Amino acid sequence: MKQAVRIEKLKQVSDINTLSVGYYIKGFLINDVEVGKLILVERYIKNGDKILGIMNTSMVKDIIPQGDGVLLVHTENSIYKIQFIDEHEVYHE
Repeated sequence: MKQAVRIEKLKQVSDINTLSVGYYIKGFLINDVEVGKLILVERYIKNGDKILGIMNTSMVKDIIPQGDGVLLVHTENSIYKIQFIDEHEVYHE
């Protein structure tokens, strides 16, 4: 079963021009969030608008559980907040 998520970029940690801080998406994880792998998400909502696509990050360097279905994920370029949400929340803003 696919895991529904809301992912928000909290901070830029490299000089590489990537997504802006505050960018968020809702969708379904394509793979598990693991150190040493990219995060891949089948995106349905992008910054409040329905925009279908695939979102990917740079390689995950660290995962810090925050409780209540929330992860703080450090990648090579950014820090993301990942919230596990109900599947129905993916399709609505």
